[in-house]
Amino acid sequence: MFNPFNVPVLNETSPWASLANWALPNIKWCEATHHHGWITEPANTWSNLAYFLVAWLIYAHFRSSRRTVSLYFTLATVNVGFWSFVYHASYSFVFQIFDFIAMYVYVFLLIFLNLRRLNHALGTGLFFWCGVASLTAATIVGYFLRMKFQALVLLAIISALALEYAVSARLRRNHESRKFSLTNLFLGMSFLFVGAIFSALDVTRAICFPEHPALQGHAIWHCLTAVSLYYAHRHYSQFAVLQT
Repeated sequence: MFNPFNVPVLNETSPWASLANWALPNIKWCEATHHHGWITEPANTWSNLAYFLVAWLIYAHFRSSRRTVSLYFTLATVNVGFWSFVYHASYSFVFQIFDFIAMYVYVFLLIFLNLRRLNHALGTGLFFWCGVASLTAATIVGYFLRMKFQALVLLAIISALALEYAVSARLRRNHESRKFSLTNLFLGMSFLFVGAIFSALDVTRAICFPEHPALQGHAIWHCLTAVSLYYAHRHYSQFAVLQT
């Protein structure tokens, strides 16, 4: 058993005990741990269904528009929801890795799309997968170095936003700013920011009701970020350069 973060172990009554206690996650959210059954953190697990609802809405857009970018967002959103569901159900570092891979795939999709909009040489599938692989490797190394590797997701998001700013600045210089709207981007960022506040309040125990079936800050983060992903899709689906 490797437990560098002093995260409580699962009782042997849990079907996940052998896997989880072999390598525990690097963080413990406020929600009380359930040691019986397959769902270890109920609210944090079931709240991931919000991602599947958003993925269905995005896929409906793909069915009507046949825009490839909508299919990308559908698959990336399902990926986020599925692996986050399994991670919170299992309470294990093994599936926490896949949860982070899913987040890296999503954020690198935004980075990739912005590079395509800039006609940058790095806007390729090779760069996309190399970026995901690099952050995944950094996550695994960070685990054994006892680092809170959640910061990697924040750095990736900042990179995506920096590229978004670069694209917008170029369009303004070319007097093309009226050809697109930033409304959906700002809405998505707002939901992401508010969700991050709830998640921070949860992990710091500033607001914490361990036994409450719904009022869990990290579960609220899931719901709000799912909405954020919906508006991110709305933003990127407006650009002609990303239609194929």
